[in-house]
Amino acid sequence: MNLIGAKVYYDGSHWIAIPHTERPPRRRKPKPKAEKDETVEQFEKAFNKAPKGKKSKKKERLVKEFAPLFESEAQATEFVEEQFERLNRNRIERYKRMKRKAYLQQWSYFCTFTYADDKQTEETFRKKLMNCLYHLANRNGWKYIGAWERGDKTERLHFHALVYPTQRKCRRV
Repeated sequence: MNLIGAKVYYDGSHWIAIPHTERPPRRRKPKPKAEKDETVEQFEKAFNKAPKGKKSKKKERLVKEFAPLFESEAQATEFVEEQFERLNRNRIERYKRMKRKAYLQQWSYFCTFTYADDKQTEETFRKKLMNCLYHLANRNGWKYIGAWERGDKTERLHFHALVYPTQRKCRRV
């Protein structure tokens, strides 16, 4: 097998070489983007505004809210169930992607970042922390993955992160 002109790349654990072929690449038709339905956008807004609590009560409230948009209450119930299933599926897929990404690294530290009310607001805390982590990742090669969360009792914003701090040997000029 002749590997001259082969496409070579590293997938994170193995070097892979794809031999050059004379066959021209197929042009794929771009998939049309599915436009969000107006009712789906309304549902997402109502879902996010609904108070936290039992899922069944949240569903009942949303069915009552969306019943006027449908011919029958059964259709509204079916719509709400589909949307709950969609949101749950999306949450599961995000979690799986995050776990796969996290397992690719060797994390050194688990950190929780908080702020003092007298020094920063919630918005400035969020902006400054993300800017700091961005610069540490770009300039020093740090790796991090994290999630924003609010405390149960105080509803204060904080950030949980897994961090792998590294120092590059050469500096950019």
